[in-house]
Amino acid sequence: MAQRMIHYMIGEMLAQETELKDKNRFLIGSVIPDAYTDIRYRDVTHFRYFSEDRKYSCYDIDRFRDIYRKQILQDDLYLGYYMHLVEDVFYRRFIRSDHKITVFGYDDKVRILHRDYHVLNRYIRERWHLRYELTIPEDLENEDIFHIAEFEIPGFLKALQDDFSETVEEKTVYVTEEMIDEFMERYYPVIAIEFSHAVTGDFQLRAADYAWKRLPE
Repeated sequence: MAQRMIHYMIGEMLAQETELKDKNRFLIGSVIPDAYTDIRYRDVTHFRYFSEDRKYSCYDIDRFRDIYRKQILQDDLYLGYYMHLVEDVFYRRFIRSDHKITVFGYDDKVRILHRDYHVLNRYIRERWHLRYELTIPEDLENEDIFHIAEFEIPGFLKALQDDFSETVEEKTVYVTEEMIDEFMERYYPVIAIEFSHAVTGDFQLRAADYAWKRLPE
């Protein structure tokens, strides 16, 4: 999955593509799938699907649309959540297929990858001129979306806000500044096209087209 700063950055860019009803709710939605209280909820908040034989998996964006289609069209919070899932579909392809980076399942490698994300925070926010502007909407915890799993929004948003002042002077190991640029050049246009369809309810992407073969556990 993409780091939270990337989701925030893409959210800001998509918000410039059309006039949203509530940009703040859209940006909140674009990051909260990663605001789970426990790692065991990660697959749940990302609507991960496993085939019956467990050989294939995908982020089931179709199921999210089926459940929340009405809200996606009426409430930017749900539109943002949907776009987060779309972004992760392509980020996973970029990391795992395009660049053959295999760290998941190896705790030490995952920690190094997450360190890369902290190192890259300054580059992303300066490259795309980002500022932290989020406020937690009133009664957010009463939204239907909170039936998905247990979220911890204040702490997660505090960590995201801290990303905006973070400066880590290290070299990255897995993901580089050039790779962030490459991801945006290659996949942002596709993400933006799906966004343009999503705001009208004319969704085009299908989860099955982006399923991946799982490695033996």
